[in-house]
Amino acid sequence: MTTSTGGSRIARFRLPLRLAVLVAAVVLIAAGYVAVWPAGSSSSPSSFNWSGYAIMAPPGSVSSVSALWTQPPVLGSCPAFSDTYAMFWVGIDGWGSTTDPVEQVGTENVCAGGIATESAFYEFYPGPMVLISSIRLQSGDRVDAVVSYSNGTFTIGIADLTSGASFENSTYAPSEPRSSAEWIVEAPQAGATSLTDFGRVNFTSVGVTIGGRSGVLGSFPDTYELSMTNLNSTYQRATPTSIDSETDGFTVTWLRGAP
Repeated sequence: MTTSTGGSRIARFRLPLRLAVLVAAVVLIAAGYVAVWPAGSSSSPSSFNWSGYAIMAPPGSVSSVSALWTQPPVLGSCPAFSDTYAMFWVGIDGWGSTTDPVEQVGTENVCAGGIATESAFYEFYPGPMVLISSIRLQSGDRVDAVVSYSNGTFTIGIADLTSGASFENSTYAPSEPRSSAEWIVEAPQAGATSLTDFGRVNFTSVGVTIGGRSGVLGSFPDTYELSMTNLNSTYQRATPTSIDSETDGFTVTWLRGAP
């Protein structure tokens, strides 16, 4: 995907997943995204570009995902010659097939050309990522984001509860799989971009509707905790906590930026 920041064009790629069974393991692969865990086990997969939680669901069953979070700051200095990225989003699809779309909305921290920027965005992949210029995001702002589906139409909504600004957009896509839900911190272009140091971000009031039943994170089966690693899987870049039943959420902590 592409986006414009400060007039420059930055190529990025949404990384949907393919589910394959190899010997006694389940492997999720997507042009640089690889998650592995033993078949039939409850252990969690790791990822080159995602950290957070995902739920696998029957096709056609996911109709909404939502969460609140506080936009984290860009910590440290932004290097002039080494760009970094961190995206915080909720979405439907993207987990299960290399041809899957992703319907998502969220925020990002970018260090590009030595300048830190914070923006809201949405994407109906394979369409391009779109920055939301009407929301002038700042660190510390409280964000409310939702993706929903009804009668063939996906709707993304995001509100800056601190400033009062909000945005909504829709697309008609009745044939999309609707077979997964995600709450993610992402380093786009797995293995190719550094993860901006955001410290930690706390997703709260995490909600999802599957098969007509609404619930909180952890109330549905096939819920997976994702830790982000480097390409050699020798260290973690970001990792989530377990689900907090009091906040119906979790926290993702930045550990290391290098891919």
